[in-house]
Amino acid sequence: MDEINLANIAAIADAERQMKEEFLRDRIKANEIVQAFQSWICKENELVLPSQNSGNRTAVDIVNSLITDVRVVIDQLKRQIKAENIEELKKENARLSLECDSLREQLKNARSQQTLPDDDNYVGKLFNSLSNTNSKSEPSTKAPPRPADKKVDVKPEVKKTVSENDKKTINLQILKIAGNSKAVKVDTLVELCKATVDMPESTIRTEIQKLDNDAMIVIEKTEIKPATKGVVYPDIFRLTKSGAKLAGVEKESELDCWINENKGIAYQEVPLIFYAVEEFLPKHGYNLVNLFTEVPFAFKSGKQGFTPHIHLKNDKGANIYMMFEGAGTRGETIHGYFDDYYEFTNGDMYFLCPNGKIARSVEGAINYHRKNPAKITNVADWAAYDQLLVAGNQVPSTIWFTQLRENLNGSGRSTN
Repeated sequence: MDEINLANIAAIADAERQMKEEFLRDRIKANEIVQAFQSWICKENELVLPSQNSGNRTAVDIVNSLITDVRVVIDQLKRQIKAENIEELKKENARLSLECDSLREQLKNARSQQTLPDDDNYVGKLFNSLSNTNSKSEPSTKAPPRPADKKVDVKPEVKKTVSENDKKTINLQILKIAGNSKAVKVDTLVELCKATVDMPESTIRTEIQKLDNDAMIVIEKTEIKPATKGVVYPDIFRLTKSGAKLAGVEKESELDCWINENKGIAYQEVPLIFYAVEEFLPKHGYNLVNLFTEVPFAFKSGKQGFTPHIHLKNDKGANIYMMFEGAGTRGETIHGYFDDYYEFTNGDMYFLCPNGKIARSVEGAINYHRKNPAKITNVADWAAYDQLLVAGNQVPSTIWFTQLRENLNGSGRSTN
């Protein structure tokens, strides 16, 4: 009997060993397949290949890391494709601009002729001239139209020409204002233009949209839908290289500086930050001091200065330094700056997240370091929090609730 039991145990152990070896082979093979795919994509599209050191991490860690790397590669590829498309559009725009300049010059010369009302062949000559300028135009087989009355009123034409020139001047002014200011929101740019350009707001907004269409600026809109009616996430903007060149501006736009110096934050997430600091947080006693601005601080290591994403003051006048963790990082970047942030804030850490899922990831990353718990909140739960607060229902004692629980009458986990 003992021999049978020993044989069974040995068989089970052998089966478990074989299963573990099979799992290990599958993990290694899956890792090699994904890494080969990454290498191929990066090589084909001349992209930077992310680090591929798997170490002794678990399969889950490897998969999460590879997913993050693939996201980075896809984002690089999207930016490259967008840049290539913009370059093609710029070339086409330059060609069309030359054609337009040629046509405008011909029209200008034609209008300057004093014999215009009495020249029966003027319209036909002008039509033929325009047809020859544009190689893609089909020659007309119809006789050119003739004026019904030789007494031509040129005032409407003069008015139209002045209007177009004014708009061209206004567009250049808008670009210069955008490039030389620290404006990030479209609404802020509109207000700056209203103080400088003698045009109604509706016209200014129309011209800003045209600049976006012409790839002189890029208007960024968040893809995240507000959780309730009445909530509006503001549009933001940045100058393109073509726009900066036309405006004579060499420095990066303010928004590009924010993104380039704070890796992991996406353009589409910045509107959430503006909504937080301008609408929600002030209602709960937190007022904005600065965004993405370095604060002087001497670290024990000798380093100088720390740049919180958001600098606030609470209702007691105390400084609050907050970091934003979004969909592009999901708390992973915390490990890179945690020690400095902890020393800088003396352990009084605050985090802003787009939703509860990311907030929980941030909470897990903080707990990993076994330090003080951080104060965490998320934008997606704010509407529900305010509604419960107004209705007098049970809610967390502060807005730093990490994530609202959907049960217990709206009560949630509070980190404060």
